[in-house]
Amino acid sequence: MKKFARFMMISAIALIAANTCFSQSGEMNQLDDKGRKQGAWQAKFPNGKTKYEGQFRDDKPFGVFKYYYMSGAIKAINSFGNNSRIALNKSYFENGILMAEGKYIDQKKDSIWRFYSDVDSVLLSEESYTADLRDGLVKNYYPGTEQLSELIHYVKGIKEGEWVKYFEDGTILLSGTYLHDVLVGDIIFNYPDGKLNIKGQYVNGYKDGKWLVYNPDGSLDHEEFYDMGALR
Repeated sequence: MKKFARFMMISAIALIAANTCFSQSGEMNQLDDKGRKQGAWQAKFPNGKTKYEGQFRDDKPFGVFKYYYMSGAIKAINSFGNNSRIALNKSYFENGILMAEGKYIDQKKDSIWRFYSDVDSVLLSEESYTADLRDGLVKNYYPGTEQLSELIHYVKGIKEGEWVKYFEDGTILLSGTYLHDVLVGDIIFNYPDGKLNIKGQYVNGYKDGKWLVYNPDGSLDHEEFYDMGALR
């Protein structure tokens, strides 16, 4: 009889523990009576590992959201302030190295984003965004330095304006212009010492007219003539 009573007591304790665990897990992914997400939310990969986790208040994210690779490595962290539309993001390669950092507004890239190398997390580029489109300056760097390798202007995702590439010492390699994502007008290419190498022009994205090619000493090497991309 005592053994039976002890068995019943143990069973009751186990049942209470199980119900407690169920209740705690049941607090995840809850909707209120208006269908709004409330409290802790979490999603899983098919392998059972966490895909993302975060908090909602009245269907709006707040605090810190963490996203994971299927391996379990951290993929991204979004930090929300009082305004749930805005999140500061840090994204990571699966090896744990910082990939990118910037700001989301309404889940779209906005303002300045920085992108890094997957080997040593050195800065590769800085890009200006509006509503997930490049908008403003895009700066590419020589890895491991603060020296620009390229400078491009964008307007709502379209290349628009000056385009410049640089040698590693900062000397201009080329200078041209984009109009509605197409090369137009004069373009120059320089030697590493800054002396003119090639000069020509583009019309609607095609080489056109007379192009001049110079020797390193500044003397003219030869001329080339183009008709909308076709060498004559």
